[in-house]
Amino acid sequence: MLADFETAGRGFRLTRIALLPFDLNTPDGIVVSAAHQIERRSPLTVPFYTRRMRHIAGSALLAIVATTQLLLAQTPLKPTTPGNSGDPAWQGVIHLADGRTFVTDGGLAIDAAFAKPAQLPNRELPPRVLDQYLNAAHKNEYGFSDLSAAASGRSYTAPNGIPLNATYVNFLRRTLSAPSVRFRMNGDMQPVVIVARGTAVGVLMPMKQ
Repeated sequence: MLADFETAGRGFRLTRIALLPFDLNTPDGIVVSAAHQIERRSPLTVPFYTRRMRHIAGSALLAIVATTQLLLAQTPLKPTTPGNSGDPAWQGVIHLADGRTFVTDGGLAIDAAFAKPAQLPNRELPPRVLDQYLNAAHKNEYGFSDLSAAASGRSYTAPNGIPLNATYVNFLRRTLSAPSVRFRMNGDMQPVVIVARGTAVGVLMPMKQ
């Protein structure tokens, strides 16, 4: 039979092995009656489990934080709805090796020096894919004057039949010097590279036909 005692923040366990005819005083000043027997004094296991539970709780918290960060990284960006007025809602930032910083909403990525956002997004995206798009070869090249506006006001169509989000096109008209802007295109659903004064300054994703 066991009896647990705790004093001054320290616990110990008494194990009955023989009935003693007299009371005992423990080193901590606890009176152990003759009804208990003593084999050894050992620490209680409660503090051990308390430390263990703290460790488990800390590990669980770290797991939750890591999972939240992973989910955030996997959360897709939401491109601006075609035909909306105003500027795109920037949701990510991309830092290129050449020192330039781009902002994106998932449908348009443009040099922040032209977009001039009030504040850069907190979410940082890797630059590899954007680098590939900016330096990709192209088949066709058009200017603003080559685009045809749809009656719905939601899109513009290039001579090769590729539709572009009107919100993005109108934003680029306001942001860039129109005469120098060129749209470099390939096939359907291929990224459209935006060029201003001979430099690739953005990438625009076509609309689904």
